[in-house]
Amino acid sequence: MIEKPTVDEQPKPLTLGTDSAIGRRRLSRHPLRLVIVAAVLLIVALVATAGAIEKWLWMRQLDYVGIFWTLLSVQWAMFCSSFVFAFLYLWINLRQAARYSAAFGGGDAAGRRTIIARNDTIAIERIDTVAPSGINLSPTLLKLAVVTVSTVVALLIALGFYTQWDTYLRFRYGGSFGVSDPLFGVDAGFYLFHLPFYELLQSTLMLLTVVALVGAGMAYMFFGLLRGNGDRTIEASPDATSHLSVLLFILVANWGWGLYLDHYNLVYSTLGVVYGAGYAADHVTRIALWIMVGVSAAGCALLVLNFFRPRFGALVAGSGVYVALYVIAVFLLPHLFQKFIVQPSELALETPYLKNYIAFTRKAYQLDAIQETSYPALSDLTSETIARNQDTIQNIRLWDARPLLQTYQQAQAIRLYYQFYNVDTDRYHLADGYHQVMLSARELAPELPTKAQTWVNQYLQFTHGYGAVMNFVSKTSGGGFPQYLLENVPAESAFGLNITQPSIYYGESMPGYRIVATGIKEFDYPKGNDNVYTSYDGKGGIPLDSFWKRLLFAWTQADVNILLTSYLGPESRIQIWRRVHERVAQIAPFLRLDDDPYAVLSEGKLYWIQDAYTVSNQFPYAEPHAAGFEQSLNYIRNSVKVVVDMYEGTVRFYVMDPKDPVLAVYRRAFTDVFKDLAQLSADLKKHLRYPEDLFAIQADQYRTFHMTDPQGFYNREDLWLAPKEDQGVNRRGI
Repeated sequence: MIEKPTVDEQPKPLTLGTDSAIGRRRLSRHPLRLVIVAAVLLIVALVATAGAIEKWLWMRQLDYVGIFWTLLSVQWAMFCSSFVFAFLYLWINLRQAARYSAAFGGGDAAGRRTIIARNDTIAIERIDTVAPSGINLSPTLLKLAVVTVSTVVALLIALGFYTQWDTYLRFRYGGSFGVSDPLFGVDAGFYLFHLPFYELLQSTLMLLTVVALVGAGMAYMFFGLLRGNGDRTIEASPDATSHLSVLLFILVANWGWGLYLDHYNLVYSTLGVVYGAGYAADHVTRIALWIMVGVSAAGCALLVLNFFRPRFGALVAGSGVYVALYVIAVFLLPHLFQKFIVQPSELALETPYLKNYIAFTRKAYQLDAIQETSYPALSDLTSETIARNQDTIQNIRLWDARPLLQTYQQAQAIRLYYQFYNVDTDRYHLADGYHQVMLSARELAPELPTKAQTWVNQYLQFTHGYGAVMNFVSKTSGGGFPQYLLENVPAESAFGLNITQPSIYYGESMPGYRIVATGIKEFDYPKGNDNVYTSYDGKGGIPLDSFWKRLLFAWTQADVNILLTSYLGPESRIQIWRRVHERVAQIAPFLRLDDDPYAVLSEGKLYWIQDAYTVSNQFPYAEPHAAGFEQSLNYIRNSVKVVVDMYEGTVRFYVMDPKDPVLAVYRRAFTDVFKDLAQLSADLKKHLRYPEDLFAIQADQYRTFHMTDPQGFYNREDLWLAPKEDQGVNRRGI
């Protein structure tokens, strides 16, 4: 039976109606909130990924989008995998330490042991309680702290892995060198391709374990499960001791792995007179490292026992003994042996290792491919000899590139907005024979004159340089000027040289971005008191054919005018990364580039040829070289020639050394990037030259390593010096 409400009971239709109205209003606002949140998240995502989108559009336009996706996938795969592993590793260990606290609902303090150290005697006593820290934490706050610490450290680890994409690519695609090191008989490919990746994993695990060990130890001390008393007593619970034993087991095992890897690193040892393992490293350090690997294994076994029968004192004592053994065996003994045993008989003991040092350094820099030829000086020079060698005599370079550059700038720049940056030497076939010449491209200056620095002028109208200047290396004209083969604007030549496309949109020092094919004509070149204008008709640059692209580049280039200007149309293109060096580096960051790309005139068009190197600092026994590069190296090959079209901006990679094992890594990783040298045009092949940076590096190493006799090398009996010249008050290398 349903009872009727009493007088005191009030019906509630109004309340229910109000609640329903509120619910309807909330529901009506809910989609709007979702739209706002989605819009905000989309904007944040676009801002965060704008640079990547810009790079993707640029790489797609150049037909190298495969490199973009390969590198991006490797980088993010390494980032995500390392982040997940690092986070879980730290979170599990820190949570394990925190769960014993009262805040986590656990933490039985009973059953702990007291380690009492007095007068060098360690006694272990069982206790029932340990004084708490006196600070209460809420479970939520404690869990948040564990997650935060794990996330921050894991993020830092992941960022480090993100930058190690090249290490992974070499590990994944690296092969054999066909050359084994003399110490272990291991192929050089192991050192260049695999060892760095193993060391990355080992060092990362070591860092994570140290962080986990320190964090867990601090947590146990905070919760009173591990503490030191004023009477030199250390109190620790079995739970804390067992957990720390596990972490120490991982630490010692990983350290042992590191010691095992370190014994391979003896091929880079600097102990003694050779780079690589000498007598002391071979006979003492190598044995010491193996002993420490054995000690590490024994330590791991003891830590397993300590897990089942927790003794915190054993952890402390064992750690101290281990560190002491490591310092003595790995550091002190080898240096003492080197000083008191090896140095008194150094040449006799180090001779086999000097042979290794010399041979592998020569191989790493290709010095073993150099053929020495003697050209005796003849005193019976005759007019007939001179007549027979006119081609050689006429091509002896008399012009110095440094004052010649100033001459170009003063006589051939024509206007303030043109500039010459570098003078290159090349060879050209002319009607009367083969000639060595000097030339320079007339590029756009970094800055226009002050009064001309409007946005339209800088980014839409003054977009490119024009033509080049070329002269004979050994001839002059009236007034002491060079005898030009190519000069003036527009280009003039009395020797049949013709430039069909003189506009230079990509150069050695092209500043910032430019937008071409706009509603305003581009300045082409001056003609008397007038100017000639043009519109870009090439495919270089990214089409600005949508509002979203204009918005994107307004953001990435930090210039709102790209979005606001009325001069842009669907045919407009934005050209970015116009410097040759940065253009090639953006496409192929795995190659080291020569500092001096050089200009070439071929079949009426202007090109840049950029020498690219494969390098490493991991070649066994090879002397490192630091000068000229941002990082030291001890292996280098000029494996790639890069050709850049000055008008179109196209970039092509041609293989010079198909046998280079390092280049083989990138040919496997990026299958559609490198072209065979046979695909390079015959005329451009004539202009390939020996790279300047490689020549300088080899010359520097050859000063010492032309000596192949160990005794002569040890005594530096025939050390060569690099020639120098005086230029004003300065003395510099030739």
